[in-house]
Amino acid sequence: MTIMYVDDSSSPNNADQTNYFVLSGVIVRDDNEIKDLQKAVCDYKYANFVDAYVDSEIHSHDINKSTGDFSSIGHDTKIDLLDGLYDMITSINCVSISTVINKSELERKCPTWRVFNTAWISLIERYDSFLKENDMGVGHVRVDKSSSRAHVEITKVFHELVDIGTPFQKIDHVLRPKFVNSSGVPGIQIADAFAYCIFQHKIQKGQFDKYWDIIRGKLLQRNSRVEGYGYREYPE
Repeated sequence: MTIMYVDDSSSPNNADQTNYFVLSGVIVRDDNEIKDLQKAVCDYKYANFVDAYVDSEIHSHDINKSTGDFSSIGHDTKIDLLDGLYDMITSINCVSISTVINKSELERKCPTWRVFNTAWISLIERYDSFLKENDMGVGHVRVDKSSSRAHVEITKVFHELVDIGTPFQKIDHVLRPKFVNSSGVPGIQIADAFAYCIFQHKIQKGQFDKYWDIIRGKLLQRNSRVEGYGYREYPE
């Protein structure tokens, strides 16, 4: 069973203070890869999560900002946790697809395009093409159910994609998403790490450059090129 776990970083709202919205999908191609991912995350948590955050899910923003369950950690612990997290990702057999929206530029160049919809349409188009190109049959999607608004909007996007298609292709290999609790789904926590790293890289937070080098190697590519395959920016 092929599954793409999806999470985002930042906000699709044009009125907030962030200029980028990132949506990332992490694809595991069969049951063995799913089990390997789950084991890698379990081993990482067992080795690194203690005290107040011993039972927490991986949330890169909270680790980096020392907030939420990770509010008690100091700078050195933060770096150790992040280093361990992205080192662990190198061991996972997966590929990723990520979409980055420059919100102000999209509004200027494509004023009728919505940030949230553009990101999701791009991601699902690329996932559908990946499934077709590799003769993998249908692909599943898992999304965090934490936001009821996002739930409604994602469901609407999928309805339009599956029933109508896009101007560029008919989406016929991607099943409608299932909304799950991210705390119990390690794949979504890994997707969160991808999305947050790309967001930090885009806003030029230098400490994430080494993590970007790690996850870039996991992005879907063709002829060693990730742009247009595993990584898309809008507007282009």
